Amino acid sequence: MTRINPNRTRLAFTLIELLVVISIIALLIAILLPVLGAARVAARDVTCLSNLRQIGIATYGYETDNGVLPVGITSFTPDYEDWTLTLPDYYLGGSSSPGSSEAREEFLQCPTATAIVPGGPNHYSAHPRLFPNVLAADFATGANFTTISSDSVTRTSEVIMLADGALSLPTESGGPGNHDGGTEPLLFNIDSNRYFWQGLVLDPGDNLDDPVIDGPNVDGIAGFGHLRFRHGGDEVLNTVFVDGHAEAIGLGGLQIKNTRLERP
Repeated sequence: MTRINPNRTRLAFTLIELLVVISIIALLIAILLPVLGAARVAARDVTCLSNLRQIGIATYGYETDNGVLPVGITSFTPDYEDWTLTLPDYYLGGSSSPGSSEAREEFLQCPTATAIVPGGPNHYSAHPRLFPNVLAADFATGANFTTISSDSVTRTSEVIMLADGALSLPTESGGPGNHDGGTEPLLFNIDSNRYFWQGLVLDPGDNLDDPVIDGPNVDGIAGFGHLRFRHGGDEVLNTVFVDGHAEAIGLGGLQIKNTRLERP
């Protein structure tokens, strides 16, 4: 008769043990997935703020060399040029030829943004008075916008210089003005479209702490030239201010002091 050795090592799980292990693994996955997802979201937000901070540093490099802040839009013909094409190559790395895609893709893309169409690399828009369209005129004065220096801004820690912009359809797809399916280079419709008719300057009696209209907060034609609160569940806007510090602002948190400058 064969005798069973009670000291023999058992090499297999029982069915109950296996089910317990699977249940524990499933429970750990259920606990960790939301945490990992939140960590990825936080990492994208930090990357976006870092991008804006780097663009702010590059802007001051440009100003040191040229005495003024970058031009927002330089020309439409024969070749279109705006700050996203002229600034990166020389101050954000990349090649030495204007408009290199390598430099733009590294610093001008927000990892949270979802492109409407492929090939729209820029996701940030500039304050149109700080980065002026020198081809456009202020309706209030009739004079074309001109470049300015950061020294002329009295509240450098309060006025936003660049921020998340709404993605627009490219011109060839029926978009209102964008050339590549990214954001407009300038915030044409910031602060209730004050750019065109008032130059985004303070009026007598303005309360600096009054809120401004955030805009539709959507991508597409409706978002043309507007801010885009694309972080924190479409409720947080990443910005860089004139003094160079980057900051996240919640929906409804923008105030007159963040958008309007003292009258030149």
